[in-house]
Amino acid sequence: MRKISLICCALLSVAVLACNKTEDPNTEPEKPTPEKPTPEKPTPEPEPKPEPEPQNSAIIVVGQEYLSDKEFYDAVMWVDGKRFAFTKGEHDSFCNAVYTYKDSVFIAATEAVGELVSDEYYGDYNENNGVVYSFKIGEEDKFKRTVYGGVKGKSTASGVAYSNGNIYVSGFDSPGFDRRALYWKNEQKFELTDGSVDALAYCVAADGDDVYVGGYIQSKDFKKEGAAVIWKNGQEQKLTGDGVLAKVNKIVIEDGHVYAAGAYRDAVNGGNWQGAIWIDGKMTLFTEKVGIEVGGLYVKDGNWIVNGNMTLEDGTISAYNWYSDGSVEALTPGAALCQGLGVTKLGDDVYSLTCAYSMDMSTYEDIYKGSLLKNKEKVEMEVHSPNNFTFWDLTIARY
Repeated sequence: MRKISLICCALLSVAVLACNKTEDPNTEPEKPTPEKPTPEKPTPEPEPKPEPEPQNSAIIVVGQEYLSDKEFYDAVMWVDGKRFAFTKGEHDSFCNAVYTYKDSVFIAATEAVGELVSDEYYGDYNENNGVVYSFKIGEEDKFKRTVYGGVKGKSTASGVAYSNGNIYVSGFDSPGFDRRALYWKNEQKFELTDGSVDALAYCVAADGDDVYVGGYIQSKDFKKEGAAVIWKNGQEQKLTGDGVLAKVNKIVIEDGHVYAAGAYRDAVNGGNWQGAIWIDGKMTLFTEKVGIEVGGLYVKDGNWIVNGNMTLEDGTISAYNWYSDGSVEALTPGAALCQGLGVTKLGDDVYSLTCAYSMDMSTYEDIYKGSLLKNKEKVEMEVHSPNNFTFWDLTIARY
């Protein structure tokens, strides 16, 4: 009997264990582990194709030429030495500056239009309008003429630039005795000064949507003083302090750095003009007090060339190129009066502009002869008035 009882107890224990294994209805069932989805590989964006290297180039020079039969100066351009006139002697006009973007060309010019006007400040003069001629290389005869006006009849377009589809023009007008610095963006005028002091905008450069205008603004307190100025997006940035007379003639932007070239003079202690270059606002004087005017600036990979003219000890004026490595190149040795008016490079070749002045003593007529120099050698140019033409600016179109 005891054996049977033990067996019954054993069976009962198994039954109890079996009952203890019954799942609690309040216990949540285990959730299956979801399978991780295999992430789809993003489709890589195509890399932007680099712009093709320019296959062609053209040397573009702008200036003016006197037409004796019409007694007017004509606004003229030369493309690889070939002459093209914009106003054809209809009135006095001249081209001041040129800028290219691929095969598009933009030229800042001034036209004397209208009847002779008498003014209490300036006497008799023809009304002036700043204009821009724009066209594509090979389509010069289809040029577009756009007027950039300030005060009616008293505006000048001194420089031109192009960026992000916008045309920028520097210049000035004359609302009264003092001139007012201006710039235009696609014909919309922006006043940089109010006309209460004399101010000039000589040049313009653009970097993306930022516009830089270079020039000069006179001191309100002392008429012999004036500061070299860059206006960035209309905001004035003086490069020089009190007691000096200075100006910015040319601006170049490279890799976000601002290069400005001009002249500097101690207005208090006297002395002559010195050549000056500002890089991001820091000034370096590259000549002694010899008397200098700056006509051109070229920058490549941080190296620069300034073109201009310098007064020598004997009183003659000669054209020079000054280089960032400290070297100096005389372009017109022996000339009595010769200006330097522009500089650029194509490969290893340096192109410079000069203009020599003299007088025909038999007729007392002024003689102006411009020259384009390639490594100091004269380049042949088509001219109609060999004794009266001037080059004012140059550039190289790459397209």
